Amino acid sequence: MGPLIITSLKDTPVEHLHKAFLLAFDDYEISVSLTLDALSLMLRTRDIDLERSVGCFVDNRIVGFMLCGYRNDAKEKGQWYDGATAVIPEFRSQKIASKLIESVLQQVDEKNEEFLLEVLEHNEKARALYERFGFIVQRTFDCYEIPVQAVSSTPAVSHALVHDPGILYSVDIRQFDLYRPSWQNDIRSIYNARETYRFVGLLDSQELVAYGFVGVEKGDIPQIGILPSWRNDQTVRMICTQLKSLTNAKKMILLNVERASSLAPWLIGCGFTCFISQYEMVRTSRF
Repeated sequence: MGPLIITSLKDTPVEHLHKAFLLAFDDYEISVSLTLDALSLMLRTRDIDLERSVGCFVDNRIVGFMLCGYRNDAKEKGQWYDGATAVIPEFRSQKIASKLIESVLQQVDEKNEEFLLEVLEHNEKARALYERFGFIVQRTFDCYEIPVQAVSSTPAVSHALVHDPGILYSVDIRQFDLYRPSWQNDIRSIYNARETYRFVGLLDSQELVAYGFVGVEKGDIPQIGILPSWRNDQTVRMICTQLKSLTNAKKMILLNVERASSLAPWLIGCGFTCFISQYEMVRTSRF
């Protein structure tokens, strides 16, 4: 067996990455068995940059990887995101994950930028690893699900409906935030894969007061947005009623709901259950 080589994934075919992805996550706690098309969509949605991403190779075979998203949005400093870090089972216990992180953080520190990631709440080993590299917990997320058939019907009888997300260009979308969306739920992530989502907005006197997105096939709800004066369980129920009619999935899922937000208890009141929790960790610039 040859040596471990850590290098950029910029010249790695997605097909090769897909094979390594399936092997590395085969025994993962949450099912992440993606098709090649689904992996390609994930890379596009989360702005994964393969040039910034790194892999561990042995005899030209990928045995570990760290997929890195990158966004700048005209800010002074860009932001990195760990889209997925994993090592295939037969190569674990060789500190490959640490080597991958070290390689990426060298790039991050050269530009004095910020790095975000998520780690399962009970995965103390992974959390300790990231803490050794200077990451700290900044938020706790809960992930919710509900069978579509269990969503009670709450008609939006006093509201007009709009299904064109273009209406969001005419408002300050941050006024609708119940909390700051995570990387994968940010509006940019949604627009990166807009063909996979359906949108509904509730209007009051022609003013947008609440909205939601849902995945047509997956049933994921990346965002529910509500103006402050309309934030209550009734509005959440109306949005969920509309969203369930726009998806072909058997259940709807909300990932990364900030635990401290007002949305969490309203979701529970609507019948959603929390199936897993995770931390959002951040490593700020070193200088």
